[in-house]
Amino acid sequence: MLINHQLERGDILVVLKLDRLGRDNIDVQNTINLLTEKGIKVVCLDLPVADLSSAEGKLMLQMFSAFAEFELRPKAKSLVDQQRTTQQP
Repeated sequence: MLINHQLERGDILVVLKLDRLGRDNIDVQNTINLLTEKGIKVVCLDLPVADLSSAEGKLMLQMFSAFAEFELRPKAKSLVDQQRTTQQP
């Protein structure tokens, strides 16, 4: 995994969108926590708060990751529904 092999304490990981860090809200939160525990700063260009380890950054992170998950849920359900209809005779 990139976190264990490429990034080191003091590095800055820059991502364009929060959803690039995980598959769902919990995954994103875990990734951010793991990175910050290792001393790696995470900057998301999509967020108005750059430091995700600050109180404001943590709040923004939770809000935006919840929104990202909310957007993905209907897409996943739509895909499952589509697969079911194509499998029916």
